[in-house]
Amino acid sequence: MTFSTKISISVSAAFIACFIVAAYAGYKSSAEMLETEIRKDLEDHAFNAMDKLDRMLHERHADTRILSKDPVLRSGTSSPEQITERLNMYKDEYGVYTSLSFFDMNRIRIADTSGKDIGKQHALTEYWREIMAGRDSVMKITESSTSGQVIIHFVAVVRDLKGRPFGVVAARLPVESIYEIVDASFHPSHVQQGVKIELLDRDGLILYSSYNKKGILKEKSGDLEFLRPVMASEKSVGSVRHAYEGEDEISAYAVGQGYKSFAGSGWVLVTCTPATIALAPAYTQRKLFAFLGSGFIVLVLAATFFVSRAAVAPLKKLAAAAKEIGRGNFGTRVDVSSDDEVGQLAMAFNTMTAELGESEKKARGEEEKLRTITNTAQDAIVMIDPAGRIAFWNLSSETIFGYNNSEAMGRELHTFIAPKDYYESYKKGFMNFRETGQGAAIGKTLELEALRKGGETFPIELSLSALRLKDRWHAVGVIRDITERKKSEARLRMHQLMTETLNNAMVALAKDKDIYRGDIGAAFKTLTRVSAEATDICRVSIWFYTAGNSGIRCMALYDSKAGAHSEGIVLEASAYPAYFDALKQESCIAADDAIADPRTREFTESYLRPLGITSMLDVPIWTSGKVIGVVCHEHVGAPREWTSEEQGFATAVAGFASLAIEIHERLKMETSLRMSEENIRKLKEDIELKLDEVERINRLMVGRELKMEELRAEIRRLKSGQDKPERKG
Repeated sequence: MTFSTKISISVSAAFIACFIVAAYAGYKSSAEMLETEIRKDLEDHAFNAMDKLDRMLHERHADTRILSKDPVLRSGTSSPEQITERLNMYKDEYGVYTSLSFFDMNRIRIADTSGKDIGKQHALTEYWREIMAGRDSVMKITESSTSGQVIIHFVAVVRDLKGRPFGVVAARLPVESIYEIVDASFHPSHVQQGVKIELLDRDGLILYSSYNKKGILKEKSGDLEFLRPVMASEKSVGSVRHAYEGEDEISAYAVGQGYKSFAGSGWVLVTCTPATIALAPAYTQRKLFAFLGSGFIVLVLAATFFVSRAAVAPLKKLAAAAKEIGRGNFGTRVDVSSDDEVGQLAMAFNTMTAELGESEKKARGEEEKLRTITNTAQDAIVMIDPAGRIAFWNLSSETIFGYNNSEAMGRELHTFIAPKDYYESYKKGFMNFRETGQGAAIGKTLELEALRKGGETFPIELSLSALRLKDRWHAVGVIRDITERKKSEARLRMHQLMTETLNNAMVALAKDKDIYRGDIGAAFKTLTRVSAEATDICRVSIWFYTAGNSGIRCMALYDSKAGAHSEGIVLEASAYPAYFDALKQESCIAADDAIADPRTREFTESYLRPLGITSMLDVPIWTSGKVIGVVCHEHVGAPREWTSEEQGFATAVAGFASLAIEIHERLKMETSLRMSEENIRKLKEDIELKLDEVERINRLMVGRELKMEELRAEIRRLKSGQDKPERKG
C-alpha cells in the first residue's frame, strides 16, 4: 500500500471519526442543555408557586393570631352577640374567609359569622385533637361541618388576660384559593407541553391536581415514589428524570419552607412533563446530523485522495535529504519552495547544520546565566544528589545558613542544616525518592525549622521539586527565611485577640445592670474590674475632683493581682501641676513611659516607683460639659506601648463612668422630688384640719354657746397642737 493511499485512508477515517464524535457530542450536549433548561424552568415555577403558597398561609396564620389576641374575645365577659359582631368585622376586613367561629374549650360553638350550629358541640376532628394536645395554632384541610365545602381551617387558641386558654377561634378559607395560586404560577404554554401539576401534603395526599381532579383529598400521588430519594437530600427544590407507567418523564418538586414566623406546611408541589415532548427539538437535531453526515463523508473521501497525492511529492525530497544528513553531510539543502508546513520543515533541515555548531556555545552561556540568576535570588537554592549530599549552594544559602560554598558542598544536607527530629522521616522518604523521584513533599511548599551555623533554630518555607540528570534523581529545594513573617503573624494574632477582648468587654459593660440602677459604688467597681481584666493590667481606678478642683480623690481602685477594691487616696493638684494641666487640655493621656513622660513624671517618687507603675493611660470623665474626674489605667512591669484600641477602650470606660454618674444624679433628683411632693401633701392635710377647727369655733361663737374662757382655752389648744378640745362644765 502506497504512502498516499495510507494518508487518504487515515485522513478520511480521522475526519469521519471526528465528525461522528462531534455530531454525537453536539446532540448529547444539546439534549443535556435542553433538559437542564426544562428542569430549571419547572423548578423555578414550582418554587415560585410554593413560595406564594407559603406567603398566603403565613398571612392567614397571622390573621388568626391577631384574632386570638382581640380584647373582645380575650375579655371573658363578652356576650355571644359581641363576639359575633367582632368576627363579622374581621371577616369583612379580610374578605377571604367563608366564615369565622369562636368555641369554648369544650368545643361548644359560642359564635359564628354564618349563624349555624350555635350552642352545639363540634365533632372531635383532627385539628381539635391537636389543640387538645397543647398546640396553640393548627392548619388543616378538611370538609366543613357547617358548609359541607372542602376548606382550609386556620385554628388558634384564645387565652384570657392571665394567659389561660379558654376558647378557640377558627377561620375557614376556600380550598380554591390554593388552586388559583398554583394555576396562576404556570404559563398556558406549560399545559400545551403536557406539564402536569400536583400539590401534595407531607404524606403524599393529593391536595390539588391539574389532571386528576377526582383524586383530590382522596388519593396519594404516584410521583412521590420517584421524588423521595431526591428529596431525602433535604434540598427545598429539585428534579429527576424517571420512568412512570412506561413513559419517560421529567419531574420537579418544591418543598414548602415557610415564611417569616410561619414554619411551613410540609406541602410539596410536583410538576411532570413527558421527556418525548420536552426533548423533541434535540431528537430533530439528531436526525439532521445523520443526514448531513452522510454527505460530509463523501466529500472527505474525495478531498483526501487529491490532497494526499499533492503532499507526498515534497515528502520524498525531505526523505532523501534526511538520509544525507544521517551520513554527516550537514551542507545538504532541500529544494522545497512552498510556504506550508512541509516548506517550513525544509527550512528547518537547511538551518539545522548551521545551528549545530552554535549549540555547545549557547549551552555554556545558558549555564552561566542560570548560575548568575540563582546567585542573585533572595531565597536559598540548594540541590542534593542521589546520595543526599549538597551539589549546589547559591549565595543566598550562605547568607541564610552562614556556611560558605566550600563548607557546604558535599555535605549530607539533613545532618547539616536540619534539626535531628526530622532525620528519621527524611531517611524513610529519601530512599523512595532516589528510586522513583516521588515523595510526600515533592511539588509542595512546607513550613519547617532549620539550623544556622551557630546552632540557632529558625522557621523556613521549603519548596521541593524533582530533577532527573543522567538518569538519576536529584532534589532541588528553594528555601526562604520566614522569621520576620512569623513574628508579624504572631503580632497580628495578639492584636486580633486584644481587639476581640476589648470589644467583648465593652459589650459586657453596655449590658451590665450595675451601671444603670444608680448605685455608682457598684458601677465603679464593675468598671474598674472589667477594664483591668480586658486590658490585662494591674491597677484601674476612678478619681473625682475634690472641692474647688484642688485635687482628685480615688472613688474606686481595683488591683487585679490582689483581686481587691479600695478607695480614698487623695492627690493634690499643687503637687502635680503638669499632670492636672494635661488633664484639662487633652482627651487622653497615654504615657508609655510614665517616668519619662513630662505629663506624668511628677508622680515618680511619690506614686510610680513605690507601686512599680511604668505606664499610665488616663482619660478625663466629662459630664454636663465639664471634667469632673479621670479614669486611670496603671501598668506594672516593663513599659507598655498603649495601642489606639486600648486608648479607645479607656475612653469608652470613661463614658460609662459618666453615664453611671448621670443616672445616679437623675435618680437622686427623682427621689428628692417624690419626698417634696409627700411633704406638700402632709402640709395640705394639716391646713385642712386646722381650718376645720377654726370653722367649729366660729360655729360656737355664732351660737353664743361658748364662754370667753372656753374661747381662750380653744385658742391655747390650737397653739399647743392638741388633738381634741377641752370641754369645761
